[in-house]
Amino acid sequence: MLVSFAIALIFFLGSGISYLFARGLWQVKNWARLWTLGFAILNLVNGGPSFLGPFNFLIPTDVASAILNRICNFLLILYLLSPGVRNAFAPTAPLRRWLLPAAVALGLCSMSFDLYQSKSEIRALQWHLRHGDRAGVNGVSFPIYYWYAPGERPDGLNLGIDDTPGPLRPGDDSAWIQIKGYREGGDDLSAEQLVDRRVGEDRKSGFIVEKFRLLVGTEAMTCSRKIFRSTIIDCYGDGPIYSVYFNGDTRSLDRFTRMMAGARN
Repeated sequence: MLVSFAIALIFFLGSGISYLFARGLWQVKNWARLWTLGFAILNLVNGGPSFLGPFNFLIPTDVASAILNRICNFLLILYLLSPGVRNAFAPTAPLRRWLLPAAVALGLCSMSFDLYQSKSEIRALQWHLRHGDRAGVNGVSFPIYYWYAPGERPDGLNLGIDDTPGPLRPGDDSAWIQIKGYREGGDDLSAEQLVDRRVGEDRKSGFIVEKFRLLVGTEAMTCSRKIFRSTIIDCYGDGPIYSVYFNGDTRSLDRFTRMMAGARN
């Protein structure tokens, strides 16, 4: 109840501030233009929402929406610094000559920094251009999410995905997926015994663990699932896929589920 009240209060205060800004802009108050300009510059730097913010609920929060938000914030800054708008809000205030070049430089630096920090997204684009949207492990083909860049063993027996979203995917979840098409050395236990051993170790550590079946292609694998900060899944089978590991949050779990459901022998 207290949390709901706090959330409602935050939304109420946010709506009140938005109303004051909107009224100030409607009444052509220069303080409203300056505050809006300041927020646009801040959002340009940190990748926050633009005036298209309400539409962000209708489109995925990914690289495209992040770039679109920055472009919209950049255009808003140019508009608020344009001579016509400046004269309408403050006829006597001169435009500092350095403001426009500074806004352009800030926008370019922000985009360049984000691209530099988004190496995983660039690797993913390169991987998909070379390999398409599927990867194989021991004769089983898996669909690959377009922002994942899997590492593959040359013999096609191991596929690993270690994804950490960059600043162009601020709302995305990290993921760690490992798929092996060979049996680990020294493990002569059956898939059921391997899962039981995993479940026993986790329960001894105090975790709540559940067992379930996961269909991977035509193979029904035996799995354990526990939640510790994120969802962790360990699956074992008797071939052609011998083990599957997943560690991630809600969005990456949904992609992992679709990835396993889309496997083809």
